[in-house]
Amino acid sequence: MPKCAFFGLSILALLLFAAADQARSDEIPAYEEQADEIQPAEVPPAEEPVEEEPVEEEPPVPAKTSEPTAYGAQRGGYVALSGFFGYDLSDDWEETLLDENDEIIGFDTRDETSNGGGVTARVGFRVWHPLAIELQGDYFSGYSEFGGWLVTANVRFYPMEIWRETPGRFQVYFVGGAGVIGGDPNVPKNYQLEGAFRFGTGINYYFTDQLALDVGMDWTVGRSAFKDTRYIKFAAGLQYNF
Repeated sequence: MPKCAFFGLSILALLLFAAADQARSDEIPAYEEQADEIQPAEVPPAEEPVEEEPVEEEPPVPAKTSEPTAYGAQRGGYVALSGFFGYDLSDDWEETLLDENDEIIGFDTRDETSNGGGVTARVGFRVWHPLAIELQGDYFSGYSEFGGWLVTANVRFYPMEIWRETPGRFQVYFVGGAGVIGGDPNVPKNYQLEGAFRFGTGINYYFTDQLALDVGMDWTVGRSAFKDTRYIKFAAGLQYNF
C-alpha cells in the first residue's frame, strides 16, 4: 500500500475517533438533565400528630333517691303537750271532818271515788335512738274530790328501735319515773308534798320527721299521805322534736 494511502487512512481514523468522542461528550449533559428530571419528588416531612386536649366528661348525675328520715330517733331535744282523762283507782279512803274553826271533829270513811282530768307537759332529750330522758309535769283535778300536781323524772324506752335499721313512723315506748306529788290528799285545806312513781306505755306516730302524735297511758301511785292516791290516765297530744 502506498504511504500516502496509509497516511490518509490514519488521518481519517483519528477524525472518526474525535467525532465519536465529541458526540459522546455532547450526550452526557443530556443524560444528566434526564437524570435530574426523573429524580423522585421530595417527600415533605410527615406532620407530627396534634395531641387533642382531653375533654373532661361531666360525672353522671346520680338518680335522686328519697333519703330515709329519722322520724325523731336522732339525738336531740323535744317538747310535748297533752290533755288527759283519768280513772281513780284509790281504795277506800278516810276523809277528815272539820268544824267551822278547822278543828278535827271526826273521820268519814268513803268507798266512792271520782274521776278527773288535766294537762301534762314533757321536756326531754333523745340520748340514743331507743332511749330518752325527760321531765314530766301533770296538773290534775277531780280525783277523789281533790286537785294536785305531779312532777317526775322519766326514762323513756323504745324497744323496737333497737332492731330497726330505719326508724318507723310508729314507735312504741315504755316509760318509768319517780318524783314529787303535791295537793290535798282527801283532807281539805291540808296541803301535802310526798314522793310518787309513774309507770306507763304508749306510742308515737310521726306525721313528719319532727312532729308526732303522742298517745299513751300511765299509772301513778303516791306514798305516805298519798298512799291511797292511785290513778290511771289516758293522754293524747303532740310532740315536737328539734
